Formats: sequence, structure tokens, C-alpha cells
Amino acid sequence: MSTSVIFLATLFAVSYASADFQKIGFKDCKSKFKILDVEASGCHIKQTPNGKKLCEFIEGTTPRIRIKFIPDETVTSLKTQIKAKIGQTFLEFPMADADACKYGG
Repeated sequence: MSTSVIFLATLFAVSYASADFQKIGFKDCKSKFKILDVEASGCHIKQTPNGKKLCEFIEGTTPRIRIKFIPDETVTSLKTQIKAKIGQTFLEFPMADADACKYGG
């Protein structure tokens, strides 16, 4: 039996920066395993009036997201699903292939 994992990440706060990827805040919404870290490249930082830092992806760019997690069982398949909060609505990020095992590192 394969195990599928769904990651629902709300990208909203940005913290430490690295060369290409930046650590970003996230909300764990029903992930099966413990998420340790989420990073994004191609993120434009925007400061809100209340002091929050938002991670915005610019239309026409190809952002990349890395998710570090700890499985508590053997994983034979992995499905990634990303949703972003835009205003008061959550929209699913389009993905050419949701099979995280093909592109993971």
C-alpha cells in the first residue's frame, strides 16, 4: 500500500534569507508528517501595514518551493499539493506533476 502525503502550505511570512532560497512561514494543514522547514525561491518580499512580511510570487515567473519533513513510516509515494492564500481565498498552485518523488532531493 502506498502512502500519499498532502502538503497544504500557506505562504505568508518571510524570515532568514539564503543565496537563492528564503525560509518562509507556513501553516501545516493536515500534513501526515512533521514539517520542519519551508523555503521558496523567486519570492518578492512585501511588508503589510500591520508589519507582516508576505512572500509574493510574481506572475510569469517559475518559483520553487522546498519542504523539509520527517516521515514516521516508510514512504513509497509522495504527492505534493500547495495552496496559497490570496485575499480571503485559498487557491491551489498549478503543478505540472504532483509526484514529489520524481523531483525531490
